[in-house]
Amino acid sequence: MKRNDFRRRPDGDLRQSKLVTSTGPGAVVDLPDHAVVLKGLDAWKYSSDNEGILHEARLERKVFHILKASGNWPYNHVRLRLPPRSHDDADKRGPWQGIHARRFPTWSLCRNCRSLVRHDKPDDKHVCTNDGKATGRLVPVRFVAGCRAGHLQDVFWRSFVHRGIFEEGVQRPFSCAEDHELQGMTNDKGDRYTSDLVLFTTGASGELSDQAVRCRRCGKQRSLQDLRQPHALGKCHAWRPWLSTNDDSCSEDLKLLIRTGSNVWFPRRESVLSIPELGAGLHTLVSEHWDFLKRIQTHAELNMLLNMVEPLQLAFAEVEPLHLLTAIQAKRTGLDRTTTPIREAEWNALMVNEWDDPSDLPPRGVTWWPRRLDATLPPFLSAVVLVHALREVRAMVGFTRIESTPTGPEGEAAGEGGLLAPLDRKSVV
Repeated sequence: MKRNDFRRRPDGDLRQSKLVTSTGPGAVVDLPDHAVVLKGLDAWKYSSDNEGILHEARLERKVFHILKASGNWPYNHVRLRLPPRSHDDADKRGPWQGIHARRFPTWSLCRNCRSLVRHDKPDDKHVCTNDGKATGRLVPVRFVAGCRAGHLQDVFWRSFVHRGIFEEGVQRPFSCAEDHELQGMTNDKGDRYTSDLVLFTTGASGELSDQAVRCRRCGKQRSLQDLRQPHALGKCHAWRPWLSTNDDSCSEDLKLLIRTGSNVWFPRRESVLSIPELGAGLHTLVSEHWDFLKRIQTHAELNMLLNMVEPLQLAFAEVEPLHLLTAIQAKRTGLDRTTTPIREAEWNALMVNEWDDPSDLPPRGVTWWPRRLDATLPPFLSAVVLVHALREVRAMVGFTRIESTPTGPEGEAAGEGGLLAPLDRKSVV
């Protein structure tokens, strides 16, 4: 995208919820003409500094704990933020606003001549010009390489065909000997090819064993089945295309990945229910007035008490009645949600609420309004809770490749898996 053309429509659209559930930084996404890898959070552009800021203290603490444990977070706090929104109206769209991405993989395949063409520039056209004319449509190559540390890179196709001759990472691209330069570099019509690699099929099954890559310069070829062999792709080069910066080194072996495969990107997510957050100040106030509050069971009883006792009304003037009732219930049961594990705190919050009244509807904007149903229950059920208003907040803390990381009920690592990759350059330490 040119800098003076920032108000045109984006190249693609994604739902906000999808950027937390099924895609995100480091994920490969197919667009109509090419494929891209979504850039890190530091490349996401908002219309203002405060756009999308979300406060959920319990989730912030959990995310901070996980990031600190992974070694990818040098700060003393975290901030939750919704993905940026892009306006359909070009006049309201800010400059470079939205999710940014870069082309990946950089290798494409021509549907007509089956040439492998590399495009390094974002503005490269999506057509093949091997015969001097734009005749064949280019599609992203199916195969990429990655490792358990989250790194991602192209397959070194020239190095693969020539069995280990190093290509990328040097100033001059690899080429075959000059005496082989003209061999196989023209088609039947005499038009000269500008790409020296061709991907062709040797069978009808579509399996790797029925596909091969050939060098038009020297005639060497190799079956894609060899990509499955141990060490066929060599050691990882520690590339992180979604961050536009690389690690110094990586000891992992590269693995072959299908660009659209599910093992290319495993998100690590955390979620909480928005139950009232009880601060130390509120706990202190409830303890100081416990003689008045200890018999309160329902929302109606609390309102009546506050209207009758003026000192209580003044003491809790800035406290939401729902939060106050939750603090009273927590004091009665000995719960402290600042230290109780997330899932246990949510379960306890559901179990200590008042009985449901059909005429008692949740106020506008309330995100937590559970009520127990007054009904005859079978012996194997202790209670049925109706949640009129409920909000779940999810946050992505990182991702893995090749293997997912199993987690326990509270989000702790429960087994071996991929290493958590960072979501932006600021979190790299």
